[in-house]
Amino acid sequence: MNINEIRQKLKDACENTDCEKCVLYGHICNRRGYFWEEADHITDDRILDAYKTYFFLKDKGPRTLKESIRFLKRIGSIPENDGKDDANKPILSRVPSAGIYYIAEARAYGCKKYPEDSWKAIDAQRHFEAALRHIERMRNNYKAVDPESGLEHIKHALCDLAFVAAKMEEEK
Repeated sequence: MNINEIRQKLKDACENTDCEKCVLYGHICNRRGYFWEEADHITDDRILDAYKTYFFLKDKGPRTLKESIRFLKRIGSIPENDGKDDANKPILSRVPSAGIYYIAEARAYGCKKYPEDSWKAIDAQRHFEAALRHIERMRNNYKAVDPESGLEHIKHALCDLAFVAAKMEEEK
């Protein structure tokens, strides 16, 4: 069977099956008719993946996602790395959530005191200097509290450094 015959077979299956009952729904196709409306523009590799998936799931009955992925890896439809190239990308789950919450707490305080996006109009160097002042106040006691806000200095320092990071990204 050539690729055009496979395309047509999958198109016919899609047109004649209710999406929620289709074995591809939630595996390859995620929206009613979406996958096959553009079938002529879908790459041959993706069509072959869909074909293998369709007949695997149709013939074998419902499978867990884990079982389906294991099968698709075995037949080569999904590369061993699941098709995602995460090399050299930051793993955000490694960032301690406490730091994010600290920044959010400082932002909540700042948004009461200043207009919400006013930090964007301030030069990165000024945010950096503010962070250093908060860090300096923590020198002898890392739990030191800012007397004006009642928040620990570390929360303000992290927030100011986040502003610096945002400014640096803007400048790229």
